[in-house]
Amino acid sequence: EPRIVRHLASGVLGDRAPEPFQRGSKKQAIVWDGKDDQGRYIDDKDKLVVRVSLGLKPRFERTLYWSPKKRIAPGHRPLMASAPEGVYVFEGGGVDHIRQFDHAGNYIRTVYPFPPDYSSEEARSGSPKSLQAALSKVIGLQWMEFPQDGRLMPVWHGIVQATLFTSGDNTGDRGLCKYGTAASAMALLPGRGAGEPGKLALVKRSLNRMATDGTTGGMSLEGPKTWVSMPGHEGKEAEVYPRSAAFSPDGKWVYLTGYCGSSWHWLPAVLRLEYLGNKEPELFAGSLKLGDEGNDERHFKCPMSVACDAKGRVYVADCMNDRIQVFDQDGKLLKSLAPVKMPVTINVHPTTGHIYVASWLLVTRHHTQENERVSPTLTHFGPMEDFRPIASYPLPFAGYHNGVFMNRTGGSQHRHHTQQVAQWFALFQLLVKRHRNLRPTKHYVGTVS
Repeated sequence: EPRIVRHLASGVLGDRAPEPFQRGSKKQAIVWDGKDDQGRYIDDKDKLVVRVSLGLKPRFERTLYWSPKKRIAPGHRPLMASAPEGVYVFEGGGVDHIRQFDHAGNYIRTVYPFPPDYSSEEARSGSPKSLQAALSKVIGLQWMEFPQDGRLMPVWHGIVQATLFTSGDNTGDRGLCKYGTAASAMALLPGRGAGEPGKLALVKRSLNRMATDGTTGGMSLEGPKTWVSMPGHEGKEAEVYPRSAAFSPDGKWVYLTGYCGSSWHWLPAVLRLEYLGNKEPELFAGSLKLGDEGNDERHFKCPMSVACDAKGRVYVADCMNDRIQVFDQDGKLLKSLAPVKMPVTINVHPTTGHIYVASWLLVTRHHTQENERVSPTLTHFGPMEDFRPIASYPLPFAGYHNGVFMNRTGGSQHRHHTQQVAQWFALFQLLVKRHRNLRPTKHYVGTVS
């Protein structure tokens, strides 16, 4: 099979032709030293052919060893949200990416890092401000003039200068976490019409806003802080971040919950903030006082996940109370949906209102029985008005143990489970209308429609 044994030279001829070409001349002479690209002499020179190619234009073919489905950092769970046009997947761990896949799992495009727009003359000019013009629809980037050539380039944050987001704990001006990530929770509000981009809310230390078209949609990138202070290691105060976020259907509010401190203390509260505002999150339901828990209408016991339906009602997975609490937009309790065994993650179908709950053993300080067992399960319930179990599906967690004893250390193992259930929920959001390839272990009533 023919192969290239030596690359002798390449470049553009003319007054600035690179060596070993002669500048300003159409007549060229290249001397070969008889070696291949590895520096070894070639004995059988009579079988070799010299190839000269002129007038070729370089064309990008592919990036070697790259795949859009490769995980960036196994220590961080991916955040996933679906829309009519596909699924948006956030990956973080020192470096942050947001990619869009279609409903069959095929890669569509990268939404972040922000794709430059070269449609304007200034963006194509190659001037020192050309990149700033190409990213003019990303509002809130910090720019720096580099002394080498006077070009303006966006400032990348963090120890390894690997993120343009300012929301996470991997930004150098906000923390010194080498393997941090821009978001611990992500919410998506799909666009209202064909071609209209949706809105994304990335939250961890603060809120970052962007649109699904790879811009900030006319909004400022950075919003208010989203962390709360809770006792950490050895009782010292530490920043604690939400693990769940949800948009109100009108896009005004972002609801936050799942704040977990040390020793598996969960803040018994749901917060909310104005997506386009600059005020810090306010209490929506529950209590901001650590330990102020209960099973009445005003309290939670380990709220872990939040979701909204098309009517703006807010659903909270009240895990250790084995129930789902449903509130109106003013924080008034509408209904308690129970029993729901240890709900950890909740999603509500945007059209049918059907409720999907994932349950598994997530150890908290409230666990007292060593023999308590919870099998990881996804349960499909009817809507709030006709709440009833319809079907259940096993969640195939790797290395999962359904007892308290083997899970008491929590930490990395439960983060791994949460990562897997995020993938499962994105799958169910994609397939829930058709229930393609799903095999329930149990049907409660009727059929899965």
